Amino acid sequence: MVVKVGVTGFCMGGALSIASAVLIPEVDAAVSFYGTPSPDLADVSKVKVPVQAHFGELDNIQGFSDVKVSVCYFCCTV
Repeated sequence: MVVKVGVTGFCMGGALSIASAVLIPEVDAAVSFYGTPSPDLADVSKVKVPVQAHFGELDNIQGFSDVKVSVCYFCCTV
């Protein structure tokens, strides 16, 4: 039997789900609803599994859930 492991999270949990895709070899996929990990926690350029990230383009959020920062973070490093 093949077992696949997916991780999902919202806000801080979203950041942790992406970090788990980098740091935990047993993770097969990750989904983040807002949230990106700090580069000190996980280098997203080292993600080897599928990641799906959801952000609200019209949301007025700053910080680790900021859509513009997140898009640049993923597009510029992956």
